Amino acid sequence: MVIRNSIGHWNGSFDLSSRNKYKPILIGNEINDFYHYDVTHSMKNGIIDDDRVSDEIDILRYIFKDQLNICPNEHPLFLCCPIQMGNNDIETLYEIFFETFDFPMIQMQPQPLMSLYGHGLVTGIVVDSGKSHTDIVPVHDSKILYKNAFHSNFGGNLQKD
Repeated sequence: MVIRNSIGHWNGSFDLSSRNKYKPILIGNEINDFYHYDVTHSMKNGIIDDDRVSDEIDILRYIFKDQLNICPNEHPLFLCCPIQMGNNDIETLYEIFFETFDFPMIQMQPQPLMSLYGHGLVTGIVVDSGKSHTDIVPVHDSKILYKNAFHSNFGGNLQKD
């Protein structure tokens, strides 16, 4: 199983706690009837918000149980993560996937490297422009050149028609 940790992929949720006392968080297709409510995300720039870890766990539980219909303890997990993810964030992810979901094995690799590998390359410049940010990352012989990487908080949500 491969999970890409990025805005708009595994992280969409609605916080209706002030409007709906029976079900404070809606995930997946449940949100179709509530499109007019404010959207909140449990992640910012691909990194879990410390105050929203329990929301992230609910979203992942929904993905594994309701959408994929799998038992996580029967599958290894491969995660692609942003290069700006710090050690504390990585530790939080490992805790969630090992302790909460009981995955038997986890491998984590940076998104830019996996993008190049997906095209059969080991050297190149990866431009990753998402909803909230854009990363430009040079890679040489499978090594990310962190000092030359560029991160901007300019993304698709800032685009105008």
